[in-house]
Amino acid sequence: IGKALDVAFSEVLFREDPGAKKRKAEGFNLIVRQVIRMYMHNLIRADMETGSFSIVSLEERYVTPLPVLQNGRKVRIFTGGTIDRIDRVNGKIRIIDYKTGSVKNQFASPESLFDHDGKKRNDAAFQVLLYSMIYGKLHPGQIIMPGLYFIRDSHKDNFSSHILVGAKREVLDAYSDIGEKFEELLQLHLTRLFDTREPFTQTDNLEICRYCAYAGICRRESSDE
Repeated sequence: IGKALDVAFSEVLFREDPGAKKRKAEGFNLIVRQVIRMYMHNLIRADMETGSFSIVSLEERYVTPLPVLQNGRKVRIFTGGTIDRIDRVNGKIRIIDYKTGSVKNQFASPESLFDHDGKKRNDAAFQVLLYSMIYGKLHPGQIIMPGLYFIRDSHKDNFSSHILVGAKREVLDAYSDIGEKFEELLQLHLTRLFDTREPFTQTDNLEICRYCAYAGICRRESSDE
């Protein structure tokens, strides 16, 4: 782990040329290095407790076409992304997305993932479910388990990648359990998004605008405006 961190700091943070004498992390960077090392130890321990598994891919890009109606005409759009990690566990495919923010490992229903105001929407769950859909279309017939690794919780004894659904917080063991509904809702919203006859309306929830990269276009740079 130490050697891997030295290489990462050299290439990413210090931008040193390959083969150059590597700088040592000091001050604040040394603290960051120690925190990352602790997280890596925690994640390795969690993986060991999972049992036997094999890594299918790490940070690879997956893209698939989706049919969408645009003004009543069928067109294809491409959707995809870079999936952090894909494992094979007990004959199943596990899609893992790493998260560094606060823990959001549950959602009420597939409908809540498309909440217009964003107040009930779990973006982390939506993202890994979208990845699961994409991988499933590229590799049909696989049992796919979506999962989230919230790194800040990796020290806990009950740490896992499980996503919980509904009021009873049941573990989502397979994407297929909600896949049909998820894709139905996705198609519905993509159709609306690409329908040029539907007028554009701004959200009333200005909290969303605070972190939006396009807030300047809408002249909503501040939620106070």
